Amino acid sequence: MNQMHGVTVIFTTANPEMVVAHPHAIGVLPKPIYGPDLLSAIEYAIACRKGEAVVPPTCLKHA
Repeated sequence: MNQMHGVTVIFTTANPEMVVAHPHAIGVLPKPIYGPDLLSAIEYAIACRKGEAVVPPTCLKHA
């Protein structure tokens, strides 16, 4: 989706271990989702889009 539509993908699920690695996703945000975690994930996504070298937040699991 990223290359085709220019979007950044963050999966949200109660079962993050079920998400198969996806080359265009920046991570999986496990449910339940808390406000600070969502904000951290969005800030990380924005930094990635800008090409900044950032460390993913601990709430975001690798996709």
